[in-house]
Amino acid sequence: MGNSVLLRPFCLADAPSFYRNVVSDPSLRRFLEVSDAPTLAEAEQYIQNRIRYQERPRFYDYAIVLEESGEVIGEANAAYIREGLADIGYVIGAGMRKQGYGTQAVCLLLERLRQENIHTAYAAVHTANSASRRLLEHVGMKQTAEVPPGVKRVEEDAELCWYVKHLSV
Repeated sequence: MGNSVLLRPFCLADAPSFYRNVVSDPSLRRFLEVSDAPTLAEAEQYIQNRIRYQERPRFYDYAIVLEESGEVIGEANAAYIREGLADIGYVIGAGMRKQGYGTQAVCLLLERLRQENIHTAYAAVHTANSASRRLLEHVGMKQTAEVPPGVKRVEEDAELCWYVKHLSV
């Protein structure tokens, strides 16, 4: 791994690389609010929505950026559940996987949450997504049968497994 990543808020100038690396990746469309044939305009709209989300208290949403090039390769976010608890999520474009970028991004996100006095982070992952499950385990998250308090069960739950990590604050 010759490059490292940083997390920063999205800006509209991110749209071309976010489109190229993330939005145009067919494997990620189900996690993003885009059509089956997304356009650069949809990537711009997605980023505008994320910028609005950044104004919400206790919603953390970041572009995952290669430090060297400034290229946006993914997104990491966390939603505040209730006092001291957050649910994290992340996506990395297919061309940037298996290089340690996701691990770096999740570690950075967990550290930011710890600094915000979040003591417990949860993540839901599809049971078939073995790469994401390994990433979560690599950053110290443990699989749990516990669904975070305040999170409603949905039909899809049978396909999800939950991970938890207690952050020292």
